Amino acid sequence: MPPFASGFGLQMMDDSFAKGLRVLEVLAAAEKPLGLTEIAARGKLIKSHAHKFLRTLLKQNYVEQPQPRGPYRLTFKLLELGSRALSRADLISAARGPMQDISAKTRETSTIGVYENGDVMYVYKVDGTHEVRTNTDIGRRRPAYCVAAGKAMLAFQAPAVVANATAHMKRHTGRTILTAAKLREQLAEIQKAGYAVNWGEWVESVRGIAAPIRNADGNVIAALNLSIPAERLDKKAAARLAPLVIDAANQISRGLGAIAPGKR
Repeated sequence: MPPFASGFGLQMMDDSFAKGLRVLEVLAAAEKPLGLTEIAARGKLIKSHAHKFLRTLLKQNYVEQPQPRGPYRLTFKLLELGSRALSRADLISAARGPMQDISAKTRETSTIGVYENGDVMYVYKVDGTHEVRTNTDIGRRRPAYCVAAGKAMLAFQAPAVVANATAHMKRHTGRTILTAAKLREQLAEIQKAGYAVNWGEWVESVRGIAAPIRNADGNVIAALNLSIPAERLDKKAAARLAPLVIDAANQISRGLGAIAPGKR
């Protein structure tokens, strides 16, 4: 495809996306549900375009139409997304200082992971200073059952959450836990110890040690993780680092309003 055609196509997508957002903005500003004609007028859109965007928003559950051919209104999905964004902003704000401290003390890369539908997603990191160190990309996902941050969170979740996370287990290395029963045994140990270790269960060359982070309600909502090359994390090193990781995670929890986070 010629460059100008590709650029034109991207511009068309940008324009379309902007118009779709305009429909959301119109509905967000309205004090009552709005009909198609009014949405198009307020958004300065062609009526057929407004209808197309509304159909897409209905399918994705951002908008609802209680009555056939009736007015449209927003669902709570945007509020849910906004709440998540705000909570993660608070999490990162509370985590920044403790993460900088532990990375300075250990020279290892520290990360924050949150749980999403069976995976850990990394949302913040502080790079270590070792010449040889791990590299975790922000936004990257990993199966929760085979990384330290995931296990540190799963240990404190309801059985249904654990069942969902272990529904499609598969081998990634020779060390990967492959059965839900075996993982549940390990999660029980993690509950008692207060921290989790990944012994190269996702990638042979990378290990990790993590502890749970709680919010003001005492719920585990994230985990602090040290990501470490395999040659630097053996059982002796894990025993030495565990108190530091737990303490840093507890500092973050207290920053989020948790009371005595390590005791629950």
